[in-house]
Formats: sequence, C-alpha cells, structure tokens
Amino acid sequence: MNFQIASGFLCLYILGLTASEECVNKYVGESYTFKLNSPQQDGDMLIWKCEDKIIYKRRRGKAEPKANVDVQGSLTLTNISKSMNCTYKAEHHDSDGKALKTRSESLCVFSKIPDPKLEVKCSSGMVALQCGPSLPEGITLTWLKNNNEMKNEKSNPLKPQKPGVKDRYKCRLSNGLDKDTRHSKEEAASCAVSGGVSNNNLLFGYNKWVMIGIIAGGGFLLLVLIVSLIAICCKNHRRSKRKQRDEQELRLANLQYTGTNPRARPKQTARGQPVPPTPDEEGYLQGPIGEHSPSPAAPQAARQPRPRAPAPPMEDDDEAVPPLPQPRKKGPRHPDY
Repeated sequence: MNFQIASGFLCLYILGLTASEECVNKYVGESYTFKLNSPQQDGDMLIWKCEDKIIYKRRRGKAEPKANVDVQGSLTLTNISKSMNCTYKAEHHDSDGKALKTRSESLCVFSKIPDPKLEVKCSSGMVALQCGPSLPEGITLTWLKNNNEMKNEKSNPLKPQKPGVKDRYKCRLSNGLDKDTRHSKEEAASCAVSGGVSNNNLLFGYNKWVMIGIIAGGGFLLLVLIVSLIAICCKNHRRSKRKQRDEQELRLANLQYTGTNPRARPKQTARGQPVPPTPDEEGYLQGPIGEHSPSPAAPQAARQPRPRAPAPPMEDDDEAVPPLPQPRKKGPRHPDY
C-alpha cells in the first residue's frame, strides 16, 4: 500500500516537472516574465539561473548581479535575443536555508521571418533565382518547384538546369516552428529577352526603361500640341473680337452725322453770293426706312425744289466790261473794190 502511494506521488512529480519544463516560444526582440509568486522575506535568499549559470542572487536584501526581479521573485526579460535561449531555474530559501519555492521553465527564442521576395536574374543567357532579403540567423530556406519541395537544393541563388517553359519556382522561409512559414510568389525561370533582362524589367513585353522613355516622350509631345492648339484658338478669338469691334466702330462712324457739331460756314462767298446749301441740309443723307429715318407716324414735309443761286449783283464801282475785239473774217473781195 505504501509502495503504491509512493509510486503515485513519484508520477505526479515527474508530470509536474515535465509540465514546468515546457518550452515557451518567443521571438527576438520580445519580452517575457517568469512568475515565481514568492514574497520577499527578511534574511531570505533568491537565486535565478540560466542552465547552471547564476544570473541573479539576492541574499539578506543585497542583490548581484542586477536583474529585473520584483518583490514576488518574478524575473522579467526584455529585448530577448538568441543568447537567452535556455532553461531558467529559481530557488527561494528562508533565513534558515529551508526551501520556500522552486521553479524551472525553458525559453525558446526564434527569429522573425521576413517577407520573402523572389527575384529572377539573367546573365549571359543563364537564369538565377534569388530569394531575399538577406536571411537572418535561424531562418531555413526551402525551394519549391511546381509546389513540390526540392530537398537537395539549399543554395541561394538557385540556378535551375534546363527549366521547363511551364515550370514555376518559389521559396519558403521557416524558423523551426511548423506553424510559422512564409512563401514567396511563383516565378518562371526564363529570360524573356536575350541579353540578360529579367521579367521584372519588362513592360508590355519590352524593356521597361525604353517603354517608359517612349511613353514620357509621347506624353510631352501631346502636351505641347494641346498647349499650341489652345494658344492658337485664343489668338483667333481675340482677333475675331477685335475685327468685330472695328467693324462696329466703323459702322457707327458712318452712321453718325458729321453735322451734329458742324463747323460754322460763311453765309456768302468771296464774291458776295449766298452759299448754296449742302445736300445733307436738304435730307439727302437720310438712310433707308429703319435707319435714322423719322417715325412713320410723324408727318414729313414735302420736299422743296432746290432754289437756284441768284445772279451776282452788280456793284456800283464796277464798270461794264467792253466786249473783246473779234478777228476780221476773210471772205471773197467785192468787184467794186
């Protein structure tokens, strides 16, 4: 009976020890706290070890070396690195050396997996597959061809021999945890253009930079053409408006009567004759009906005949001018003479 009880306690102890030593998975740069929950006492002693190396010791209130340990005896690790990958053990004793509490826990540190990017490079007609970025410590690279693992290929870059036209390659990165893996995009191991141009440097099936130059040049020419058309249209519009304005001013000038502000005219000529009336004084410049014509409702006076200018008067001082002598006409001589 006593033997069965002892066997049962032994099994429970082994199970508890196994459970307490389960590995805690953490990534580089993270933090973790090992819980002890054993309050500090006067004259006690607390020791934390990484494997067999003492990393913290507190005896009678004095601690060395320094570590992040609280009054409950819990140890906190910050900015975890690969060197902290070990089994941590804690031993807490009272002032009489009696064990108060012990703890053992393993810490497993893994590297963070970067996002893999597969790049196809061509050189002298040979194709190479580069899986990047640079792989940190603890990251495992695996190549896959048509979703099948290439077990014997661990090189980076990968230089496939005689790849098929339909073959697709990708790389997989892992850090030792089965659930934590990342895959790159699939790429064809082929050089589309001879001379070492990869698929990533192609645009519409041609060299990317050549196509960018052609598109940029075409866009610049199109912009110049549009600006030129706009400038020509604006110039023609201004010219048309100026022409219309000039024609309108000329039409108004022709319709305006110069006699609205006439210049004073003499009433007699130099010989004392009355000045004959001008045609515009008798209404000869009146336009057709609708243009500067009187209203139909207004009665129009009958047109008066134009009077003739009277003969110039004879002045008293003037003398009658004798007629000019006429030359003698020659004719047949009379027989009496």
